[in-house]
Amino acid sequence: MKKMKMKEPVWEQNIVDTEFLSLVGKKISKHLSVDLIAENLYQELNQLMDADMFGVGLFDKEKQALVFRGVYEKGKVLDEYEIALGEDRMAIRCFKNIEEIEIKDWGKEHKNYVSKTYKAKAGELPESLIYHPLVVDDKAIGVISVQSFVKHAYSQNHLLIIRNLAQYVALALENAKLYEGLEEEVEKRTAEIVSQKEELEKSYTNTRLLSEIGLQITSSLDFESIFTKLHENVNELMDAVVFGVRIFHKEDNLIEYKFEIESGERHPIQFIPYADDDNYSVWCIKNKKEIVLGDNRKEYKKYVKEIKVVAGEMPNSLIFYPMIVANEVLGVITVQSFAYDAYGSYELDILKTLASYTGIALANAKLYESLEEKVAERTKEVVIQSEELADRNKDITDNIAYARLIQQSLLPSENVVRKMLPKHFVLYLPKDIVSGDFFWFEQVNNKMYFALGDCTGHGVSGAFMTIVSLNILNQALYGKRLRKTSDILDFLEAKINKTWQLNQKKGIRRMDGLDIALCCYDRETRTLEFSGAHSPLYLIGKGRISKYTADRRSIGLITNKKRQPFTSQTIQVKTADTIYLSSDGYKDQFGKETARKLGDKNFTELLKKVSKSTIKQQKIDLEIEFIRWKGSEPQVDDICVIGIQF
Repeated sequence: MKKMKMKEPVWEQNIVDTEFLSLVGKKISKHLSVDLIAENLYQELNQLMDADMFGVGLFDKEKQALVFRGVYEKGKVLDEYEIALGEDRMAIRCFKNIEEIEIKDWGKEHKNYVSKTYKAKAGELPESLIYHPLVVDDKAIGVISVQSFVKHAYSQNHLLIIRNLAQYVALALENAKLYEGLEEEVEKRTAEIVSQKEELEKSYTNTRLLSEIGLQITSSLDFESIFTKLHENVNELMDAVVFGVRIFHKEDNLIEYKFEIESGERHPIQFIPYADDDNYSVWCIKNKKEIVLGDNRKEYKKYVKEIKVVAGEMPNSLIFYPMIVANEVLGVITVQSFAYDAYGSYELDILKTLASYTGIALANAKLYESLEEKVAERTKEVVIQSEELADRNKDITDNIAYARLIQQSLLPSENVVRKMLPKHFVLYLPKDIVSGDFFWFEQVNNKMYFALGDCTGHGVSGAFMTIVSLNILNQALYGKRLRKTSDILDFLEAKINKTWQLNQKKGIRRMDGLDIALCCYDRETRTLEFSGAHSPLYLIGKGRISKYTADRRSIGLITNKKRQPFTSQTIQVKTADTIYLSSDGYKDQFGKETARKLGDKNFTELLKKVSKSTIKQQKIDLEIEFIRWKGSEPQVDDICVIGIQF
């Protein structure tokens, strides 16, 4: 016969458990980390019960969720996970109701606590479990749980153990928070005493230093040396890991980031459009008010819709102050820190004084640079000539401005295009008041027709050519009901040639033409038909760019030689593919530093680079890159670039 194992008396088991709980309580009270507490408890609990899974979930007020860290299952640590307070789960019911939950058979008993079964957030779903709230001063701070993959795994004695452990764990976690708080309080009070002494000393030193800075920078006419002196001194006055003086070019509607330094390194020169309302400098200049932020991520919505970091890393604290001289905003001065709440009224007053000195220095430097021009402009002869020219120019400009209204009325509005193709942009930068470039969008059933044309020349002559071309395109689509892109281009060429032939009979020798890219997108078949006259199509998909060449001839230049009909290409479009059409104005622009054209190769690489951004950001990036490339060089031609993402 087998000898039966004698069961240990209940009172002896309780003594063992009491001693065990006392030892465990001492161990975890030494730790100030949830992970270490969970690790020790898991090791000890497995000596007394089946603890296939053990974990502690703590309430995160900001996330409104129970966050489980250091959760163990079958000896392995599971990844951290969260359970939102709105979820119908055992842990949430235990926490919200401060209720102890014991399940002996999940399949039969789970409906006593939750409306339906669910999948485990991590690991596997148990058969038996115990949940107990962690409570301090009658307030739940989290939950503790032990779980088994065996039914009826836990007895009343196991339940008592978990109850007692919950008290030890709650106190250990609260002690950890209290310890952290005491250290902070001691440091805070010590810092206050030291700060009061330092503030008195700093106030006298800084007042003297500000006077010296003002004298130095206002007596200099070289703004590069002014900026260097400012940076050297501002770091003595406050935390200025990022320091910048940004100049507003009112005539170009641009803000120049030329004098910018971060962690001792100068940033490259950049230009920001004045129309970018999500830029702190733009807001500061437009409103003529300062910006003070102690937590950039939380407070930015006071001024902008989104945070844009032009260069370097994102700061957490920052001040912007406008530089105003004679009620004219010349730019902004800014200090920024990676620390939170780095600046207060004291630093703001210092920057306000520096902004005043810097604005005067900047105005003096600008005046010095343009001294000869100012003297010449103020002579009586130039004033008289300017007034005469202004009168003549006004008449011409008024007429051209009216022509611009006519031209713009024929171009499709942003709302019309967005309804047809939601993900698109049109970068349209005429060289003069009116443009020789045009764009055209029309819809016939499920087919979207769009084109970009570049007429001969620019200005008034080019603008009238665009009006003629737009009317013929509409006539081809709606009057003649042409649907193939190649047929539409053939019709366009025939009509324009006929127009110039009539002009020749009247003694008018001028012959204008145009380059054009024309597309038709079929929503049902997701195919794109393309025809072009000396104007290619670029397609970017999955990081690769393809160029579809057009027929190598323009439209409208009369010749006795018979021409072949235009051809068309069919392209199968995939989701997230992006196509681009462009006139030659962008590629033909001369750069300030290189004195050469941008060229098709560089333009293609630029498209590939900007395509990684959103379609809205791509337009901004292309405009900024054009301004940077052009520099002070004059714009040589009209510019139009269309981007469409499918």
